[in-house]
Amino acid sequence: MGISTPALPPTAQTRVLSTPELLEIILLALDTRSLLLAQRISTHFLAVITLSPRIQHKLFFRPRPVSSKLFPHHISPSPSPSTETSWILNPLLALHFPLFFLPKHPSSWYDLPTYDSFGLLPWAESEELRERFMRPEASWRRMLVTQPPSTRLGVVKTVSSRGRERGVAGWVEAEGDRGVTMAMLYDIALAFVSWHRVSSFGTQVHNPPSSPSKFSPGITLQLHYVSQCCQRAVRNRPELESRAERTYSPFTVEFKNVEKGDAGSGGEGERKWEWDSDLTAEMIDG
Repeated sequence: MGISTPALPPTAQTRVLSTPELLEIILLALDTRSLLLAQRISTHFLAVITLSPRIQHKLFFRPRPVSSKLFPHHISPSPSPSTETSWILNPLLALHFPLFFLPKHPSSWYDLPTYDSFGLLPWAESEELRERFMRPEASWRRMLVTQPPSTRLGVVKTVSSRGRERGVAGWVEAEGDRGVTMAMLYDIALAFVSWHRVSSFGTQVHNPPSSPSKFSPGITLQLHYVSQCCQRAVRNRPELESRAERTYSPFTVEFKNVEKGDAGSGGEGERKWEWDSDLTAEMIDG
C-alpha cells in the first residue's frame, strides 16, 4: 500500500491567481501587449481575460462605455475634469500599422502611403511575422481603432485628372454594436492601392463634436488616385493579404458626390487638397 503525500496548502500567490476577481485586477495593470501575451500562460488566464469586460475594453476588442475611467491617461479636445469626452488611439495598432496613423500632416496627396508602403510595415519583411499577422484569426483584425470606437468609417475617394481634383464620399457602417476595426482600414486601403496604378491613402481621426451626446471620434479613410489611360494595376502580393474572409472593399462603398466637403452636389465635386486630422505624435507614441 503506497504512502500518500498530503497536499500542500495553497500559497497566498496561488490563492490570488486562482481567484478571477483578483487576477483581473492584476492583469489590468499590464500594458496592452503584455496583456495579449498573458493569454498564453494558462487556460485559466485565457478564460479570465476573455470573460472580463474591462480587460476586453483595454484590449480594444469590446467597445468601452463612454463613462468608463479605465484609461487614466486620456486625450481630450480641451482640458476637462471628466473623461467622458476623451478618446484614445489603440497603441498596438499605432505600433504595428504606422502607415495608417501619420504623426505629421502631409502637404499633398503624394506624401501619403502608397501600395509599396505596405512592404515597409514593421512586420512585413519577416516571413515568420507575416505568417502570424496574415493568419485568419489574427487578433489585430478585430481590434477597435479607438476607444470609445467610431460607429462608422467615412471613406472619401478623390481622383486627380488634367490638373483638377474631384471627389466622392461614402460610409461603411460597423457591424452590430461594434466600432471601426483595423480590418476595415487595412482591407479597403490595400484593395484600393492594389487596383489603381498611381494611388495613395491616409487615415484622419477627428475629435468628437462638442455635443454632450457624442463622445466617439470620427474616422475617415482618404483614398486618392491619378486618372490614367491604363487604370488597372492589379498588383498582387499574397503575403500581405489576410487569409481571413474579407467583407470590406472600396468597390462596395456607396459613394455620394462631394463638393468642398459636402455631399449631394449633383456631380463629382471639385476638391482642393486639405488634411484635417486631430491625430498627434503624443497619441501615436502612447
